[in-house]
Amino acid sequence: MKHAKKCGWKTIQLPEDLLSVVDEMVSHQELGYTSRSEFVKEAVRLRIEMQRNLHGRSKAAKRNR
Repeated sequence: MKHAKKCGWKTIQLPEDLLSVVDEMVSHQELGYTSRSEFVKEAVRLRIEMQRNLHGRSKAAKRNR
């Protein structure tokens, strides 16, 4: 019997000062965040995308030398 891949939530720890900044951002309704989780998920996605783009460009630059 195959086991289905589990998709779930994990808990992370953030320093209080960073969490305070997240809470401040979420409190500004015009930014569109409704929760800490929503903000953190977007922040992580954007950072991953930025790193992938940076890494991809550096590889391409090395190939073109």
